[in-house]
Amino acid sequence: MRIWPFGKKPQEQKVIDPVCKMEVSPSAAAARSDYRGKTYYFCATGCKQSFDKEPQKYVTA
Repeated sequence: MRIWPFGKKPQEQKVIDPVCKMEVSPSAAAARSDYRGKTYYFCATGCKQSFDKEPQKYVTA
């Protein structure tokens, strides 16, 4: 068991769902997709499905 200093576990950095722009914790994401070498995380499977149909629409260069 790991003991964290001051009794707090470090918080996981949140990412933005590229479809709905909601903050998502990668470990708790409902879905994920890989596109051009990067992993994207989604709040719901519907967002993943929209992304998978047209990823270029949601990814900025």
